[in-house]
Amino acid sequence: MRIAAVISEYNPFTLGHQYHIEQTRALTKADAVIAIMSGNFVQRGEPAIFDKQLRTRLALEGGADVVLELPTLFALQTAEVFAYGGTRILDRLGCVDYLSFGSESDISFLGRIAALLADEPYSFKKELNRNLEEKIPFAQARSNTIAAYFNLSEEEKLALSMPNSILAIEYIKKLIQYDSDIQPIAIQRVGGGYNDESEYTDYLSATAVRKLINDGNYPLLNQKLPEKIAKMISAQTTKARDEDFFPLMQYKMMTSGAEYIEGISGVTEGLENLFAANAYAATYDELVENVHSKRYTRTAIKRMLYNILLGITKADVEKCRRDDKCLYARVLGFRSESSGVVKYIADKASIPVITNVPTYKKVLRDTTLFEYDILASDVYKLVTGMPKKEGRPDFKLVPVMRGNDFPELT
Repeated sequence: MRIAAVISEYNPFTLGHQYHIEQTRALTKADAVIAIMSGNFVQRGEPAIFDKQLRTRLALEGGADVVLELPTLFALQTAEVFAYGGTRILDRLGCVDYLSFGSESDISFLGRIAALLADEPYSFKKELNRNLEEKIPFAQARSNTIAAYFNLSEEEKLALSMPNSILAIEYIKKLIQYDSDIQPIAIQRVGGGYNDESEYTDYLSATAVRKLINDGNYPLLNQKLPEKIAKMISAQTTKARDEDFFPLMQYKMMTSGAEYIEGISGVTEGLENLFAANAYAATYDELVENVHSKRYTRTAIKRMLYNILLGITKADVEKCRRDDKCLYARVLGFRSESSGVVKYIADKASIPVITNVPTYKKVLRDTTLFEYDILASDVYKLVTGMPKKEGRPDFKLVPVMRGNDFPELT
């Protein structure tokens, strides 16, 4: 069986995501496309607008055969750790032939840079350290160093700065470091860019779709998304917002103090004192504004805040990156005709494949990573009420299965 994979967030699923799956299937001639998707919190340091069960349903309706969960601990980190989580799990499945990603750049450009970063020469490290001394964000410092090392043109510098290029380079770098057999495939992005809110394109970015949802502009949303996907999104009466999680963040900072915050993933250089001092900020936006700086972007600060909320520590991130005993592949959903793909993955994988959450302690040698997912689902449910009716969603909900259609759409 030939399998292609995508690492995704689907926050929420868009026509561009459907195009990516279709192009991946066509280019690789894959028998199945699996998506490993962030759960209830995403890499830009936000709660996903809808819960992971609904977003799984959207992905299956949009063409994915199987949806796995990217563990929360990896999802709420830098591009490098995010990429590590996705690629390492896919590599340990032992049956993935291709990793496909959307990019504004071609694979040769991305691969050249990834090869450099996979085995950084001394001259590169020295120049990178010089850039970091200027107290600019790591991503910008590294981008400046890469541009100088390869003498990139202005157009190439712009391509390098694109969020999708940054992630794509990290994916390829990790595959090189693992000596993985997975072949990277770049699909040319169409429509709006990562942060583009423009409505004047057939392929809206997820950012633009979220804006339409938050503005209540469902007539336009219905024109821009596949019919059934638009219908499922339009039926949602609840959506997650940063502001809803803010009181819990404040409570955590007020009751834990700077010493606790110092141990949280991403927190360095005395930021724990800034967070503690701003625990009484009037609004979430005020807190982010007061803590961010030239060195630490708003997105980085937001990720730290959700790490604070969930108690994700530097020590646990390091352990889960170093020890494959923490890894697993949790199945969030699959198409009924693709049930054989789930069995194939389970037969080939060298890590546990979890379809029944209550049994996780029996199948995992180290439960650290998985228990952050459970906590993330509980906190998300506590704040948003999503998904409805279930107490502890990870224990109550079995994998989503799409047959000929979802019941409410027949």
